[in-house]
Amino acid sequence: ALALALVICLATPAARADDFPRLAATLAPRDFTVGGAPAESLLVVHYHRAARDYGGWNLWCWPEAGEGAQFAFDREDAFGRTAVVPFARTPGRAGFIVRRGNWEEKDFDQDRFVPLAPGAVTEIWVTSGEAAFTDDPSRIDLSLKVEGAFLDDARTITLALSRPLEPKEQKGVGVFDRRKPSRELRIASMAGDRLVRITLAKEVDAADVAQLEVRFQPKLLGELPPATVYARGVLESDAFVPAADARFGARCTPESTTFATWSPVSDAVDLLLYEPRDAPAPTRTIALARGAKGSWSATVAGDLHGAGYRYRFTAYGETREAPDMWAFAATADSARTVVADLARLEPAGFRTTPAPTVARQTDEILYEIHVRDFSRRHEPTPAAERGTYLGLTRNTAHLHELGVTAVHLLPVHDFTAKADEYNWGYWTTLFNVPESNYATDPRDPFSAVRDLRAAVTALHAAGVRVMLDVVYNH
Repeated sequence: ALALALVICLATPAARADDFPRLAATLAPRDFTVGGAPAESLLVVHYHRAARDYGGWNLWCWPEAGEGAQFAFDREDAFGRTAVVPFARTPGRAGFIVRRGNWEEKDFDQDRFVPLAPGAVTEIWVTSGEAAFTDDPSRIDLSLKVEGAFLDDARTITLALSRPLEPKEQKGVGVFDRRKPSRELRIASMAGDRLVRITLAKEVDAADVAQLEVRFQPKLLGELPPATVYARGVLESDAFVPAADARFGARCTPESTTFATWSPVSDAVDLLLYEPRDAPAPTRTIALARGAKGSWSATVAGDLHGAGYRYRFTAYGETREAPDMWAFAATADSARTVVADLARLEPAGFRTTPAPTVARQTDEILYEIHVRDFSRRHEPTPAAERGTYLGLTRNTAHLHELGVTAVHLLPVHDFTAKADEYNWGYWTTLFNVPESNYATDPRDPFSAVRDLRAAVTALHAAGVRVMLDVVYNH
């Protein structure tokens, strides 16, 4: 009977209105109490787990801006389990989290909210692991869905599904080469429930890590489209980790520029040059050559200092464009990176001013600074420099009065804020490009580079060390 139910579910992805009946007609708020007082409204949460493993799972619910409480999934229906939450006074919204035990695990790690109305019974249907929920049971889809497929090492594919596979359904899963549709890779074993670990009989060649797809036999699994297998953990293997001395980005001299990037999953990488940098379309397109460990590079003759550029990546059957994540300069909107010969962007004293030192780490006195805030309202600072990198150098006497030995700058890496938009800086776009909003001339891609270097040089000359706040995993 269970196997038959699964087949029907696969063949009929959308539910009928009467598949999962509402409870509103059978429940009345007055039949429930809160602290001895009759309830004014109810929230009914229907919860579905594909594996039907409801042990320990409960609902944490609260009126918006109020205190939360635990409610049991103590009713059962065709969808799964149900919890009823009464409210003595109806809030505008109720928040909820489905959890296991006393916060041992969250089903979905985000607060979600439901609008409520006084005197009403509000019902929602929640499916495990899915962000969206619905108040319309006819929109429920419990059919098998592929949520992702990833190559985690040379022999292991992780297949994420909306529900576990039955043993006979596993026979309907196959791994193929997208370039050669008839080439099937032999599967040695398959284990897991919603996260299925597929172990291949042989390792996948380094050149093939972005060429795989998982296919499903319709007779066993319904009409599921093939799932592209995305290279994930395998990219952390020695076959793809660049050497410690690998140099990426655009390395510019008056004679030529070498462009290098890393994209082991790409079938092709093209350099799109914009000369001048505000040209409406690329003026030149140059193919990069594949190198070792997923690297790509090309050397272009001539002085490209100040030219705009982007990369075009072809991978997994799709083409995407992006600025260079290793670039040193970019346009104000971060849409195009800009070739920069850093030797031409050095302020006076940049190479000769030594960084101050402290005798012991415990002698350090740090001052955390937001670049804009430090000088925005400092009247002695010239108006054009307030809130900029150069503004950092206009009040070093105050730092000395405080005994500060080092300033800790909140992120100054390009974070793509709008002009004059306040931002803490943690939503980084280009880690090697100084943020243009702190430059004296945001329209000039080199202004931020020159100004930040000038500020660091001046602070060092004043005996103040400089530390940069950077968080790569935000």
